[in-house]
Amino acid sequence: QPPLHIMGEYYDSVKSGHSDTDDWPSSFLCPITLEVMKDPCILRQTGHTFERAELEQHLLRHQRCPLSNIELSDTTIVPNHALRQAIQDHAALLARLRAP
Repeated sequence: QPPLHIMGEYYDSVKSGHSDTDDWPSSFLCPITLEVMKDPCILRQTGHTFERAELEQHLLRHQRCPLSNIELSDTTIVPNHALRQAIQDHAALLARLRAP
């Protein structure tokens, strides 16, 4: 389960019926697409997290971090398993809250 502060922090926004992305913590959104990530991965050199497919496309054209714009000497990306689990848990919470 995600940490309790994540659950409590967003419970009220979920209940208020905001738009889809308003129901999600900003850390769950890809900084490139501003969409909820399905396959979050970390750009190892910077520690920033992005949607894998978007980051891979970016790195084909640019050798800079899409968020910080620093030049990259290491373009290794690794899965962000903890964030993926938190996103899945939040999706389950939203489904429960929206159920009649």
